[in-house]
Amino acid sequence: MTFYFIGLLVSLASGLWFIIKPPENKKWIFLFLASGGAFLMTIIFTHILPELFEVIPEQAGYALLAGFLIQILLENYSKGIEHGHAHSKQSTQALYISFFALCLHALIEGMPMASILFKSTTAFHHQLTIGIMLHKIPVAITLAML
Repeated sequence: MTFYFIGLLVSLASGLWFIIKPPENKKWIFLFLASGGAFLMTIIFTHILPELFEVIPEQAGYALLAGFLIQILLENYSKGIEHGHAHSKQSTQALYISFFALCLHALIEGMPMASILFKSTTAFHHQLTIGIMLHKIPVAITLAML
């Protein structure tokens, strides 16, 4: 539990830092995005997908397709803000829609961690948490700069 609390503090601190002192050059944010995304992809392909096809082989394809489509819809509504594509000329309504879509995006990303805590036999929840934390730092920075 302490590990997850530290992750929350890291995300909040990174967002607060950029509210207090906005950077002049925002290009290095993509480095965080790339490293967090690469870490998550590695965990997905080496741990989550093999376990998914082992536990529910008949429904695994449907679950994978449904998750992919939900993420595509959420990214469509958030207008790419989670990947550093924030636009300051967005209306207030668009920003609220983006914020709500990012909340749903985070909820869906947290679902594997909840299932790991309750009934998984694998021990990679710390790696998954680190990957999600690295992925959320640029999102917090982007939200702080809006």
